[in-house]
Amino acid sequence: MQKLVDALDNGRTLTAAVQRTVLGLRLAKILAVHHRLLYGTENVLWDQVGDVMGAEWRRAQAAALGTGGEGLEESCIHALSLFRFAIGVVRPLLDERQLAVAHHALAVAERYGKEWVT
Repeated sequence: MQKLVDALDNGRTLTAAVQRTVLGLRLAKILAVHHRLLYGTENVLWDQVGDVMGAEWRRAQAAALGTGGEGLEESCIHALSLFRFAIGVVRPLLDERQLAVAHHALAVAERYGKEWVT
């Protein structure tokens, strides 16, 4: 997430696109474990996580992956929203040190928070 914000801040569009996609792909796997979802193929993973996480997650996920023709910055902002949603779900499992890292990451991302999905 911090790599994504740094890439956006410094105009490194290729890195931003890669980091946006990494968040879009990896956060679903983390949440699948958290929600104890079983899947035989990744082809159903993102839909299953979307079903559990709800409409806001599904909209942000689709936009983060650019399914509606979103531009780079908009899709990156939605990827940051995915991170925020994921932290909200796993927050009770984090220890003090992990919470400090998560809070710092969210504070860094707040520069783009004005456009986060709510």
